[in-house]
Amino acid sequence: MNEYVLHEQLLALESIAGHYAGGEQACAQIRDTVERIKTQRYRVAVIGEFKRGKSSLINAIIGAEVLPTDILPMTAAVTRVTYGEKRRILVRYKDDTTEERTVEELVDFATKYDAEKEKVAASIREIEVTYPSVFCKNHIDILDTPGLNDNESMTEVTLSVLGD
Repeated sequence: MNEYVLHEQLLALESIAGHYAGGEQACAQIRDTVERIKTQRYRVAVIGEFKRGKSSLINAIIGAEVLPTDILPMTAAVTRVTYGEKRRILVRYKDDTTEERTVEELVDFATKYDAEKEKVAASIREIEVTYPSVFCKNHIDILDTPGLNDNESMTEVTLSVLGD
C-alpha cells in the first residue's frame, strides 16, 4: 500500500473515530501517524568514485544545473538537495553554526576548486540546497557526495553518510 492511500484511509478513520465516545485518544493517535507520514523523508545518497558524473546525474534528475560540475573532481562537501519553493542553500558547519546563501554561491562552499574553497568545505558538515524540483517534492532528498578514491579525506566524508 502506498503512503498516499494510507494517508487518505487514516483521515477517513479519524473522521469515523471522532463520532464515538472516547474517540479523542484514537483521533490523536491517528493525527500523530498522519503527521509522521506527511513528514517522512527518503534520503538517496549518490556514491561512486571521483569523476564518474554523480553531480551531473543529480542535476539531470532535478532538471537544472544546480550542483557544480567540472572536468576535475569538484564536490568536497556532502550536499543534500531537498524540495523548497525558495532557491537557496543552508551551509551547516561542523561547529553547529548555519549560514544561508544563494544557490549561485554553492561553488564557494561545496567544492575543492582551489585550496581556499577546499579548506572551507572541510569545515562543513552538510550543505542543504532547497530547490523547487518535482522529483524532490514527494519527500525525497538527494545527497551528492565527494568521490571515493580521490583522496582519503574525501572518501571519509562520503563514507560518513552511509549510516544515515
